Amino acid sequence: MRTIFFRALTLLMVGATLTAFIPTSKQAPPLQEAQADYLSGKTPQDLAWLSNSWHMSKNGYEIWEVWEMQADESLKGTGLTFLGENLLVREHLEIRNIADRLVFIAAVNAKRPVLFTLVEENESGELFFENKEHDSPNRLIYQPLTETSMQVLVQTNAEGEIQQNLLSFTIKEMPEKVQKYLETAPPK
Repeated sequence: MRTIFFRALTLLMVGATLTAFIPTSKQAPPLQEAQADYLSGKTPQDLAWLSNSWHMSKNGYEIWEVWEMQADESLKGTGLTFLGENLLVREHLEIRNIADRLVFIAAVNAKRPVLFTLVEENESGELFFENKEHDSPNRLIYQPLTETSMQVLVQTNAEGEIQQNLLSFTIKEMPEKVQKYLETAPPK
């Protein structure tokens, strides 16, 4: 069963070459003891670069991720996917420490939250969040590219083949339609 989140991302890529069933080298390796110790010391403040309004568009669809550092030392975000002026998907996002590990939490369209644990951070700053038990996606890889751009690779392991969507975001000022959804209470 596919989640609404993954359907929306796949829908975004209709007609594009960004969606493919291909093997990939961006697989998080098994967590080694030294890496586990390093990751257990990570905090949301280490990801402060995410605090901004991130935008991408393709084939008439717009995706926004808006992140803010919170007083409780978590990062909270909202993901919005639009087709024209119509909101298709609303995600409530959060990165926080749970049991001394960074966890990425996503709740799509007010559904039950899904947790992805940080399992690796490599030399290029890629952050590998993983939940092997979730049907789709299983892995989110965030990579800062420059001060104003990042990529998010959304992966699902489908019977040994990796399905992936590469999303390229840049920092952009939010239009009124995005601000409107950030100011409203989440749907019930």
